[in-house]
Amino acid sequence: MQSKAIALLPFAVLAGGANADEAAWDVIRSIDVQEKMTETSYRAIKTFPAAIENGVEQFDITGFVIPMDGFEPGAKVTTLMLVSDMVTCPFCGLPDHAAALEVALATPLDLTEGERITLRGALELNHDPETAQAATLTAAKRVPG
Repeated sequence: MQSKAIALLPFAVLAGGANADEAAWDVIRSIDVQEKMTETSYRAIKTFPAAIENGVEQFDITGFVIPMDGFEPGAKVTTLMLVSDMVTCPFCGLPDHAAALEVALATPLDLTEGERITLRGALELNHDPETAQAATLTAAKRVPG
């Protein structure tokens, strides 16, 4: 993967309330995914903005944690969905939901659902036409703050 850094941290001023880090989330929202379905096929056609078309080596983003593992007592989270707004979380069934980003952590963390966190990792793009998932933050680490 060819990648470059994108400077978002100076713009990562938290807006307060249930929203988080709009500059980074605007980058995620700018990925266009058009789903094409027929009776026998499915394709997700993705268009990535020029600033991230080759991925991003260092991408900082603040959001809210939805753990995807680590549910057993004493277990830590290794994979999560980071959402931009807990009020309109995409897992709540609302038609106009917040943006979400899958995150693979570099090391497991003690996290709770709904916790606000800033992460730094590599933004890797998913060009696979068989899924609507467009990007994943990998090797992510918590940014102190």
